[in-house]
Amino acid sequence: MKTFSIIIFLFAVAVSGQDIEHWEFQTADGKPDIQDAGGVVLCFGVRDSFYTHLPPYDWHKLLYMHVLEPDGKSTKHRLHDSGRLYYNVTDGDKCFYDYVSAITQKDDVLVAATYRRYWSYSFGMHFTGAGPLQLFLLRNGELTQIATWEAGAQPALLTARDGTTYLAWEEVSYLKSDTADGRYNSTLQTVSITPELGIGEKESIGTGYAPALVEREDGTVYVLYRTAEHSARTRESMGLHMQRIDSPAGSNIVVTDGQRASERAFRPPSHLVTEGPGNTLHIVWDLDTAFVYYHFDEDNNVSFGGSSIGTGLTFAKDADDYPVFFWRQRDGEEIRWSSATDGRLFGLSQHISHTSEVKSWTAMRGPDGHVKLLYPVGQIRDTLYAIRDVLSPHADPVLVFGLPEVGVGIIKWIMDRDWRLYIQHGRTWGANNIDPGIFALKDVTLGWEESPVFVKDMHIGAVYPQPVRSGSALNIVLHVPEPRRSGRFILFDLLGRERYTQDISVHEGIDHHTLPLPSLEPGLYLLSILTPDACHTSTIMITKQE
Repeated sequence: MKTFSIIIFLFAVAVSGQDIEHWEFQTADGKPDIQDAGGVVLCFGVRDSFYTHLPPYDWHKLLYMHVLEPDGKSTKHRLHDSGRLYYNVTDGDKCFYDYVSAITQKDDVLVAATYRRYWSYSFGMHFTGAGPLQLFLLRNGELTQIATWEAGAQPALLTARDGTTYLAWEEVSYLKSDTADGRYNSTLQTVSITPELGIGEKESIGTGYAPALVEREDGTVYVLYRTAEHSARTRESMGLHMQRIDSPAGSNIVVTDGQRASERAFRPPSHLVTEGPGNTLHIVWDLDTAFVYYHFDEDNNVSFGGSSIGTGLTFAKDADDYPVFFWRQRDGEEIRWSSATDGRLFGLSQHISHTSEVKSWTAMRGPDGHVKLLYPVGQIRDTLYAIRDVLSPHADPVLVFGLPEVGVGIIKWIMDRDWRLYIQHGRTWGANNIDPGIFALKDVTLGWEESPVFVKDMHIGAVYPQPVRSGSALNIVLHVPEPRRSGRFILFDLLGRERYTQDISVHEGIDHHTLPLPSLEPGLYLLSILTPDACHTSTIMITKQE
């Protein structure tokens, strides 16, 4: 049994006129997670601490938090210990950590962390309990635990405009240990925390799951929660409810009831809520089979505002504070976006060209107030990534930059208060394996005048579509840091035979080319770009003509 640990390696990657720092993490599950706590960038990771190395295995899961500093340094803090876990080949403990963060009015960071435990066996899992919910204060680099609540799960944190911070969570009250789908009962709890860190009395809302907090334009604070218990089976009576929590007289508001959905115990919460102009709220719920949108107006009226099939669940806000939603209807289709400017979503949507092969993306509002979509456009190592202004009529990306040896494993993108871009990537396999980590790009301006950022050598940055049909067109993006006048594409089969050539003019910058392929046998081919001083090769897959 291999022992895992979290290790941070700091090193700089030279990029022409652009500094890139990289933190690399080796974790138990390969899934470090970055969060933006009001401009302070945190990275959470879990490591396994093994006590025995023969079955039955006996170990702990430890939750760590790293604070990523703008000067390239980081500090590590241990947050949680799951307690002793067991596993005996066919059955054993599973532990899932929940953690959230928020910045206070005094620029302190509050972090709430806990875990959920399940017993896994050949026929499923059942819920065995939740760890204590612990609230931490991060001040001047020092971490202090300031409160604890028993049997807490799925916390949510929000700091309101008046400086009050609200914490909501599930307090597990009854375990259905005879089920195989992870079901349990819980009571939704909330507390308020003053700017001076005074913690109020715990307030019970009633049965509820997966809380999300939101503040309206008028300063009122609501908790949105799911009414039905966790289950891996299809539910016939799922509902979303809301309740105001900044006032003791808050009443329950039904967003929707009687929905049919498959809510799995091991998935993150699948509903999003954000405030909009005119004291409105906007809610999107992923029912596994469809997205459903609800509009909450200034008079507390809830209305259905549209639905769509697809995957995605990414919210951003435009320059007028209207929510913009990103999703993909089906695999292989372009990413779509829609703005809820009139209280409806999905009715009028636009697609984003050249995104049908994109596997991961995220969106945010840039310094100029425009919504930006960030996504990979490369295929192999030294991959190119693009930032596109989706609400602008311009068709080309705002910025294209290269990240060394990351592949297409981008998971999340965030920015700190100085608009410094942090890019989280997963584990990359192959000839250039790297562990999960984070790239930080300094001084990235997301305006239209930003010049591209380049890695040192010219190379093939993107080849799409992949696979490509025989006899169709292949799009190629070259990454050219220095002026070159001529070049040639050569397509080889795996026996080394030239199957197609095309002379091209090579231009400095992000250089786009279209290569019309002849009719070729299906299979793997090597595509090379030759210039007087360089030669670079990429692999492509050609399939049958339709």
